[in-house]
Amino acid sequence: MVDKELIKIIEEHAAPFDISDDMDNLSLYHDLDIYGDDVDEFFEKYINTFGVSVSYFCFHDYFPEEGWDTLGDIIAFFKAIFTGKREKEKEYKRITIGDLQRGIDTGKLEL
Repeated sequence: MVDKELIKIIEEHAAPFDISDDMDNLSLYHDLDIYGDDVDEFFEKYINTFGVSVSYFCFHDYFPEEGWDTLGDIIAFFKAIFTGKREKEKEYKRITIGDLQRGIDTGKLEL
């Protein structure tokens, strides 16, 4: 069962979603469109509310930054203009509501 306070925090930052038995499998980025500044605000509230340690969690594996986040993105953009070829976009790992609930239950977010 997902903590009601967790659902409330997600609703503050996510695209609209149905609260259902299957919501454990909803991904913050892929399904709920949480990334960039929103994910920073979300995790600040998540950590402060539940006291979950995220010291071993690599955010960049799960969420893109807003806009161009690295010099590599800018270089890839210009390469695409001049060569007509786009580089493959990075695939982000999934972190789900169920993962967040397990973090609350164990006190640490380890995926």
